[in-house]
Amino acid sequence: DAGVAQVLPWFSMSGSAGTAEQPATITYSKGTERVRLTITWGTSGGSAGNPTTVVYAYSSNSGTNYDTIGTETISYDTNGNVTATTWS
Repeated sequence: DAGVAQVLPWFSMSGSAGTAEQPATITYSKGTERVRLTITWGTSGGSAGNPTTVVYAYSSNSGTNYDTIGTETISYDTNGNVTATTWS
């Protein structure tokens, strides 16, 4: 979150669903603009507790409609270190 907050310092942030440590979504808001991250968290092996898929979406109308920007898939080794990321 800190990394994205630095990139979007003029946006406010809120999480929803999931837990405080592993929210299902994080939404950054400014006026009527929204950037939403929908996160899938790993549950086993090196991915446990780490985001494995993040879908990025943008809304210009206060979240009424979102357009998907892209999907990031993250892979980990058995120690939980990132081994690869792909963007689609």
